[in-house]
Amino acid sequence: MEARLALATLYRELGHADQAGRWGSVEPGWAKPEEIAAFARLAVSVNAGEGKVRSLMHLQPGMEVPDAVREEIAKVPVAMQSDDDTEFAVGMVTGLVALAVAVLGHIVAFWQVGAGLGDPRLISRWTTLIVVGLLALAAASFAIGGLDPKHRGALWFAPAALALGVATVALALNLERVYSWER
Repeated sequence: MEARLALATLYRELGHADQAGRWGSVEPGWAKPEEIAAFARLAVSVNAGEGKVRSLMHLQPGMEVPDAVREEIAKVPVAMQSDDDTEFAVGMVTGLVALAVAVLGHIVAFWQVGAGLGDPRLISRWTTLIVVGLLALAAASFAIGGLDPKHRGALWFAPAALALGVATVALALNLERVYSWER
């Protein structure tokens, strides 16, 4: 308990009310109401359920989350809660846009070859550049979304998006040879 209160005192002195509330709320009457409220907002912002709150507070087995903390968590507006699916949705939409750009760009390039309208390699290169950029953004979104323990499955989409980016570059290099054939 001494170490907990020493941490709480240090964080209070440093002006970190949420951490002072995190460490000091276990000792009845020690933490200020605004410190407990700040910790409650932190807990809600990371969608902490009972188990995660216990983990955040480093409570020993048999110790309960203090009633003051539970009451403050209940008061935090729902609007402050984070949306777990945002990064995953961004990754999915970005990946689908990348697919559409890839298909459309190479259809236009093949049409340009078939119509004899000049060298389609510029279209192919720009399409590849845009698609790889979008897939990198999708991979980053999946990786960030996968940091939340509830969404660990999203981590598998990150290397998949990167692999698609590598495959896109390989396809584009192959298409460069196709586009450069003499008629």
